[in-house]
Amino acid sequence: MQYYRQYQNLGMHRNVSPMAVLPGEWKKIVNWDIAKIGCATKRDGYTAVLNVPDASEILSLIPFEVGTYRKLIMINKAGKLYCVDPATESTWGSALLTGLSTTARWTATVLHDSSGNPYMILGNGVNVYKTADGVTFSAVSGAPLGKYWASYQERVYAAGVPADEDVLHWCSIGDLTNWSAVSPNDSGSLNIDKHSGGTIQNIKALNDRVVIWKKTRMKRWDEEYLRTVMSSDGLDAPYSVAEVNGMAFSLDRNAIRLYDGNAPQEISSKIEDLIYGIDFGTTNAPR
Repeated sequence: MQYYRQYQNLGMHRNVSPMAVLPGEWKKIVNWDIAKIGCATKRDGYTAVLNVPDASEILSLIPFEVGTYRKLIMINKAGKLYCVDPATESTWGSALLTGLSTTARWTATVLHDSSGNPYMILGNGVNVYKTADGVTFSAVSGAPLGKYWASYQERVYAAGVPADEDVLHWCSIGDLTNWSAVSPNDSGSLNIDKHSGGTIQNIKALNDRVVIWKKTRMKRWDEEYLRTVMSSDGLDAPYSVAEVNGMAFSLDRNAIRLYDGNAPQEISSKIEDLIYGIDFGTTNAPR
């Protein structure tokens, strides 16, 4: 008699202990769901791109998904930007941009203009570029040199600007090229506990708010009120934030935390004890 376990959205993966595998199960299945007993279906959202251009370290992998349009953007340590369509292509092709700064990891977000056209804005605190189609890139005049980007209420928000790392910036409604705060434009900026709690470490649009992580605190902004979510801990690893279905996972010295719009919850053991003796300083923490 064969035995099957129904994993559904949890899936089975290669890290399952071989001692825990029951008869009839595979030990090395990756990212699959068992929807019906004995039947396996591949999860959406996983693809393999077969070549790594010029063997340089990958700095950023950024999905550009608007409607039925799909692109995967890669920026590597050689300062080059590549695109691939995972549905139709299996290799990266030629670099679409070269000479990009590699002093920080790149992040991005997408905004629709008043006509519904999608625009992506990319930045790393040194350079800013935009794209309308994942193919043609150009500089955004006047945009802040943000490291972190989020879209909320038809605006793009930016933070991590080297000259003012406590400030949250936003563009005019539907226009990511307009960052002027001069009337009648409605762009602007906001000091986030300036000189307190460390610098801004990342921002995300979650649960109808812009969530702002600093070194030792966490805030949220709804375009009217700035509120404190957590006042004791913030974020040590800026690029550790992951968002899944309105829930944000983050990493600080004390724990991995889950934030779903209410109070952040610790969902791990104390991190610092586990990594004591490992360099968790200025070099490795941001990674």
